[in-house]
Amino acid sequence: MDEDSWDELAPLESAMPVSSRRHWASRLRSKKFLAILYILLIFIILGSRQILLRAQETNSQIKADLLTAQNFIFQAALGHDSERLDLLLSESDMQWRYLQRVLMRRSLLFDRGPLNLWLDQQALSQQLAGKTLPSELALSPDLTTAELTTPLPYLTQTPDGSIDHLILNHVSHYAYDGIQWRQVPPATGYWGPTESYNGQMITLDYPARDAEISRHLALALDDHFLALCLLEPAVKCASLPYIHVTFSVDSEAFLPLSRPVQGNRFWIFGDRMAAGDTFEISLPTPSLVGLPRSTQDRQFMLNGYANWLLTSYLTRKHPHLSFEHIDRLLGDLN
Repeated sequence: MDEDSWDELAPLESAMPVSSRRHWASRLRSKKFLAILYILLIFIILGSRQILLRAQETNSQIKADLLTAQNFIFQAALGHDSERLDLLLSESDMQWRYLQRVLMRRSLLFDRGPLNLWLDQQALSQQLAGKTLPSELALSPDLTTAELTTPLPYLTQTPDGSIDHLILNHVSHYAYDGIQWRQVPPATGYWGPTESYNGQMITLDYPARDAEISRHLALALDDHFLALCLLEPAVKCASLPYIHVTFSVDSEAFLPLSRPVQGNRFWIFGDRMAAGDTFEISLPTPSLVGLPRSTQDRQFMLNGYANWLLTSYLTRKHPHLSFEHIDRLLGDLN
């Protein structure tokens, strides 16, 4: 082959159109970009997974710390040890802190004697020992405050003297002070605005947070007063005073019935006859008592509130009625 022939074949690349070269170069750049993007995506996925695992580990550790703190408080309550209780109570509200100690001394920190609801100490002790006490945790986004909902075992005595078991959800609030978790009162606004129910016999004011169960209790308490008029000749619905009940969000509402007179009977200090022949009484809102988990548990709670309210009313308005007679009335109503 002569030189002229070589010259004709020389630049083979020149035989490829310029547009094709640009096309292949563009595809090569695209492949490099996709490869880099793929590598970055892998790094992002791995990084996100690490962040998620760390968050889960943090949440698990926080829950473990909170459960340890709560179990410590339960153990202090079971042992009536106010010094141990003090160790995990917040100092941000000294009045609330002092009230918790008073409630413990009067067996009202978890017991609900005036409502005929008693903490099942044996069952709770077994759960604490076996670490089988379940709790639902709600953490704030900044991980500095928490709400724990714990189903606690309770006992109640029925009118025939037998003992029944029930579960009430206890809600407690905690805040991290930089060193440890401490129990605190609910935050401002937790309860919501006050709402009202106006029935035939009673008016009930209650916090919005407890609206559903409060309305259920109000309807039932109305029926109890109507039934009382039929059972007790001394009580006449036509001349019944205006009855105003308040479900209080303050734990102090437990204190009026904290002094037993005989057996399971308690003196009433939290009621009064106000202007215009109005009977007024303040009772702890259901969330403070513990929220029932079943229809039967709710009935036991209703019986407790009804007994509290009717006993207060009858001893105030009809002092001539004996304790034994009032007990029989309450047994018939329940």
